[in-house]
Amino acid sequence: MASLSSAEKAFAALILFIIVFFSLFRSTESPPLDFDEGWAIQVAANLSERGVDGLQFSPGTLEHVSVLTSIGYPLVYVQAFWFELFGAGVLEARVMMAVYMLGFAAVGFFLLRRLYGATVALSALAILAAFPPFYSFGKSVIGEVPLLFFLTLFLLCFNLATNDPPRKRLWFILTGVSAGLCVVTKTMALALAPVLLFAAFLALRRGVASWKDVGIVAISASIPFAVWLVVHFEPGDSFASVLNYYTNPSALADKTATFSLNLGKLFTNIGPLFMWGAMSVWVSGVIFRMKTRAKVPIEEWVALLFSIVLIFSLLFRYFDARYIFPVQALAILFFPYSLYSLLRALPVKIDVARITRIFLAGVALMSLLGLYQVSFRSHVADSYTSHFIGDMTAYFSSVPDSTSIFFYNAPQAVPLFHGRNYYQRFVIFESWILGSEFAPIVEDGLVDMLVLGPVSKEDKKVSLDGYEKVAEFNKISVYERKTP
Repeated sequence: MASLSSAEKAFAALILFIIVFFSLFRSTESPPLDFDEGWAIQVAANLSERGVDGLQFSPGTLEHVSVLTSIGYPLVYVQAFWFELFGAGVLEARVMMAVYMLGFAAVGFFLLRRLYGATVALSALAILAAFPPFYSFGKSVIGEVPLLFFLTLFLLCFNLATNDPPRKRLWFILTGVSAGLCVVTKTMALALAPVLLFAAFLALRRGVASWKDVGIVAISASIPFAVWLVVHFEPGDSFASVLNYYTNPSALADKTATFSLNLGKLFTNIGPLFMWGAMSVWVSGVIFRMKTRAKVPIEEWVALLFSIVLIFSLLFRYFDARYIFPVQALAILFFPYSLYSLLRALPVKIDVARITRIFLAGVALMSLLGLYQVSFRSHVADSYTSHFIGDMTAYFSSVPDSTSIFFYNAPQAVPLFHGRNYYQRFVIFESWILGSEFAPIVEDGLVDMLVLGPVSKEDKKVSLDGYEKVAEFNKISVYERKTP
């Protein structure tokens, strides 16, 4: 494989600078700290500071939550280790996510360069670096970008292993380990499991792997999965509760109605429409190459089939823009080569050099439009001027650590309070309630302060007669106990 030219190295450096800049710019405020992220930071901080993988629902008591936790140890335990090195906090957590973002971009580049060459790899990286959701969901401490990192790492290791390297067995071991880490990083990545079976079948059929190689990958992949079973679940977790969560993670009462509703959302919002546009070019390019009997790499088949399975699975859960982000990101990686293939196939007489210029002009236009959105017109840009975390951090810095606080549906506020004398309760999808046994403490006026997030239907029944509002930050209100 030829080394990069000076111009390509300079362009790659520029892309990496853009990723670093926007991943760190206003990192604590943009995007806003949300419910799930607060949960994840709490667990990692408790693991780092107290050695317990769990949440605090009452002073001195931490509880491990298994079935409602959608992220796995490749994110939480790495985050805890990061906190050990640099301290626990929102800034530290998001800086670590920036490292994951850079890792995904770098591994994606090396994979695409091996498959299609430097021009295509740099083109995909340029579009990714200017894609607003990459920063909206990449900077947040959630599992989408780590999932993508381990997925592309798996594909890269597989590519290296199947090209007859000197240490082929080592590369197959790393292939399996990275695939296993991908599956356990985020619950949605369980959709990769059936795709891996197809990848094994295709690798055997094409003769790039033997049954022994498949066995090595399977055993290697089972190790991270076994670790996940040990650290993620507790002995008291019933099989029924685990099955109930993983088959219906959004606690849907009517899956048929949700299916119809989500199907409509997948064809109306700007994010899904972008996904379908990129996917259409990607799939068309694959079909064209199949018709011309050009081999489609197994790595691309895995990414494409995983994306399709993932889209289908999302029809049966609560719809959220972040759930389609992995599909968007994979489409961005593989979209450029399909686009270039289709341009080459146009029934017009245009020389290759001109087609290449047209292709690069299109990539440049997409990247510039994306940079404009990242800078001024996107979800991540809308919060550049926010000071929510700064204001709440300043407020809680004046609150003595001994103050008793009840965090009510506000897990994102807990990491900003440095004391440990607090209770916590929150509701997930109006179905799962954690810390419900401590709710009477609020009504009885037994805590000094109440931090109240967006309330559920049940929470609206809670009496606040013993408290008065003293501050409000975005959707979070702070109450203090009234003086008798």
